[in-house]
Amino acid sequence: MASVSDNTSTPDGPSNTSWCILELLCFVTDKCNVLPVDDLVKICVDFYSESEIISARNIVDSVGVRLPKRNRSSDRLRLTVEDIVKCVLDPSIMLPEFHAKNLARLPPVDVSHCDVSAILQELRALRAEVRSMGQVTATVETLTAELDELKTSVSDLRTQFDTLRLAGSNKQWPGYRSSNANMDDFPPLTSGIPSHPQHTV
Repeated sequence: MASVSDNTSTPDGPSNTSWCILELLCFVTDKCNVLPVDDLVKICVDFYSESEIISARNIVDSVGVRLPKRNRSSDRLRLTVEDIVKCVLDPSIMLPEFHAKNLARLPPVDVSHCDVSAILQELRALRAEVRSMGQVTATVETLTAELDELKTSVSDLRTQFDTLRLAGSNKQWPGYRSSNANMDDFPPLTSGIPSHPQHTV
């Protein structure tokens, strides 16, 4: 059975930081967020002895968390490990830090124990993020192309405006014709207007 140290001191830290050497609880604390609960419980039940599981339960009980006794249950070890895992996962329960002294008492975990459903969910989230980034990129490219077209149109209009302004200053408007005509070339304004008799006073 793994040795348990005084939970009111630390090997290198201050004395008010609680810690405990127990491989089972160290393993559960480290792997509870990356392994499914069922797989974690099965690994612990298959790897650790009954005395190690009971010792872990006693350590949890010693910090003020009363776990149910499973002595009469035919599946008591599995239920006890489940209680320990639930306790470790409960954020409202303050447990000491657990360390491993004998690394050989930490179960080897390979890729077969990974939570495939969690990996698939993460993969879906990553794919959705990539798709959204692709849509944003396409939108930006479209807006950039439209902006370039607007810049080209504005440049053409500016060129046309400058050409017309220069032509106006040189009196070269389309249809404009310089002429040396004098006043005799224009008919009198009274032409075609009937004359009225002059009244004498």
